[in-house]
Amino acid sequence: MFNRLLLAKEQFGFRPRVSTEQAAYMMINGILKALNDKLMVWGIFCDLQKASDCVNHDILMEKLELYGIQGKFSYLIKSYLTGRFQRLIIGNSGLEDKSSTWKQIKNGVPQGSILGPLLFLVYINDLPRVLDVNTDTVLYADDTSILITGPNKRDWDESIVNTYQKINSLFQSNRLALNLNKTQFLEFRTKYFLKDDVKTKSDQKYISNVTEVSFLGLTLDSALSRKKHIDKLTGKLCSACYALRHIREVVSKDILKSGYFAHTHSLLSYGIIYWGNSAHAKKIFIIKKKKSIRIITKSKPTDSCRQHFINPEIMTMYSHYIYSLMMHTVQNQQIYAANNDIHTYKTRYNKDLHFPIVNLKRYRDGPYYSAIKIYSHLPEYIKALTFDLKSFKRTLSGFLCQHSFYSMQEYYDSMGDFS
Repeated sequence: MFNRLLLAKEQFGFRPRVSTEQAAYMMINGILKALNDKLMVWGIFCDLQKASDCVNHDILMEKLELYGIQGKFSYLIKSYLTGRFQRLIIGNSGLEDKSSTWKQIKNGVPQGSILGPLLFLVYINDLPRVLDVNTDTVLYADDTSILITGPNKRDWDESIVNTYQKINSLFQSNRLALNLNKTQFLEFRTKYFLKDDVKTKSDQKYISNVTEVSFLGLTLDSALSRKKHIDKLTGKLCSACYALRHIREVVSKDILKSGYFAHTHSLLSYGIIYWGNSAHAKKIFIIKKKKSIRIITKSKPTDSCRQHFINPEIMTMYSHYIYSLMMHTVQNQQIYAANNDIHTYKTRYNKDLHFPIVNLKRYRDGPYYSAIKIYSHLPEYIKALTFDLKSFKRTLSGFLCQHSFYSMQEYYDSMGDFS
């Protein structure tokens, strides 16, 4: 099913070679591109109630048949889903007087299995097809996020209402229900603003209009400022540093390094292509430079940290940002255009990625434009490895560990020294 591309390209959950990072990239770049094109942008962030437990077996089997799952294989899946029973036991004794009677399971797919998530993806696979052309959908399993764009407020308001009615109708026809307490609307603008008057209700209850939302672990606000996400991340990193500081006198340097990668590096890595070049990210760098590295190397507060980044092969935050964004870029080359795809002139930058037209500073600071700018400043010997992913990854990592960049401007200014 994966090889035949039967699943919607908007689905990023439980599929090989895709991740939450790619889903977040598509959402954030979609918002920034629409704003750069001077369109109005709304996001609908849906939450389904007990989605996996509400899958109707008859509807699922009909959908599988449409995708060509027939005959013995269809019978095998049906036998996998049906004939299951469950009961509730109070306590651990297993006595009959403390348990309910056995009831047959008539809905839902088994969770914790390999096949269960795939069956659920098939169940909601038709969602993107029912929406209008002015909408973009990002699915991660049952997390459904929809962007609605429009050139003017009147068409935009109508599109919001129509889109919500379509997705609500589709969910109801599939015996799924929106969690209205967690489903949210968010308008994206270039500046902070008062809440818009657009209101949508379902079952006599209005859907919440908010100024920020949590999307796959990233905090998105109405202006995509990234400050609120960085503020939350700062608190988590400070807690990780606190834990490292309290064990540094009783464990070895190798264990401290392992603790850093488990508790600090993992937090720092997630979503860094979204927030890594923000002006607010400097305090993240200070925490990593002055706290984490000093704790691992047990150095004094007055010691320079630059050499300490090289010895344990730990990248600075800005080097880590460059690494993550460049790896994402070479793994998703199909979304970029090279200069030689645009024109046939033989220039020295002919093989570099093509810069789009920018009307908005926030789009210039976004992951798409930043990726092109960073790639164009890479040393030529690294760019030559673009189509050899393993060599590119190894060479880029070595380059960034060797050169501890303390800012993005330092990286851009140093470009001539490495070419």
